[in-house]
Order: sequence, then C-alpha cells, then structure tokens
Amino acid sequence: MERLEAHGNALRELIPGGSQARWDNMVNLKLMGNRLTELPEELSQMTSLRTLLVAGNQLKTLPECITKFRKLEWLFAYNNAITDLPAGLLKGDGWLDRVMLEGNPLSKPTVEALLADAVDTKVKVVSLDLAQVRAHVAATTKWSDLPACVSVGSLVHSPEAPQYYMKLVRASQLHREPGTLAIGEPSGPADPE
Repeated sequence: MERLEAHGNALRELIPGGSQARWDNMVNLKLMGNRLTELPEELSQMTSLRTLLVAGNQLKTLPECITKFRKLEWLFAYNNAITDLPAGLLKGDGWLDRVMLEGNPLSKPTVEALLADAVDTKVKVVSLDLAQVRAHVAATTKWSDLPACVSVGSLVHSPEAPQYYMKLVRASQLHREPGTLAIGEPSGPADPE
C-alpha cells in the first residue's frame, strides 16, 4: 500500500492488532481530523514516507522514528497536544521541506531546541504560532531574530467548515529579510492599525 487517507473519521487507532499489512511502501499517510492519541508502532516501517499529515488529532508526541525518514518532505502536525518533539527533527540532510506545528502546547525547551535547529536547517518552512514564539521570548527574556524559515501566525477555524483552518500571517512576516524586525516585536515597527 502506498497511500492511506483517513481524514475526519474519529479514529482512535489506525491499525488493528494482529494486522499483517506491509508498510514499507507507504508514501502518503493522511490522518487529519481524527482522535489519535499516538501513532502506531508500524510507523517505523514506513521508510518511504514523503507526506505525514496528522493535524487535528490528540497526539501528545511524535515518535523518534520520523527523524530517520530520509524521504519525508511534509510533516503537518498542527492542532494536537504535542509538548515535546524528537531531538534533531530539523537536522536532516535537506529532505524535510515543511513542518507545521501551530496549535500545540510545545514546552519552552522544545521551542528553544526547535528554533536553535532552525538556524542551520535546510527546511523551507517551520510554522509556529504566536503563543509558541512568545514562550521562546519568555524563556530567553529577550527577543531574538527568528530564523528565516520560521513562519509565525495564528490558526483560525473556518466558520462554514470547522474541520478547516486558515493561517493568518502578518504581511511583515511574509518576505522578511533576516534581521528585519516584525510589527509588534519589541523595538520593531508599530502596528499601523
């Protein structure tokens, strides 16, 4: 099997016990909008995985094995209950392209490690929310320039379709040169209202 898409099915577990399925050819695993609290052990067998979309579940952590997936390009894990991430998540050899983590109560040490790794990463986009960045600022007691790959915004539910989200990003974050202060940042430009 190369693709499994099970969006919005209120799943609490993905793979029933005793499953004999082979997972090493899995390329796309899309499990957004379920009730998963953990990812299955079989995830470690999915070494061909390119897309892992687990947003909108109840995950508390991501397994260490995802740091070994050399083909993984997209990791969307926003709106879960994740507090800690595997060490070195962003330290791959350019294989990971987008990591979306908004809406998770990431611990201060996790945010610190993530932002430190983002400085030298080849990841194009690391999406965080304002609360996570504020946790970073509170942990360091000073504002530091965020790495260029970090996109900060707020996720907003769509009123017509609550299973969908929109990300609001200030224009000053869209094409910001490294070292350019963002609106609302201490010592940054004032919000024009």
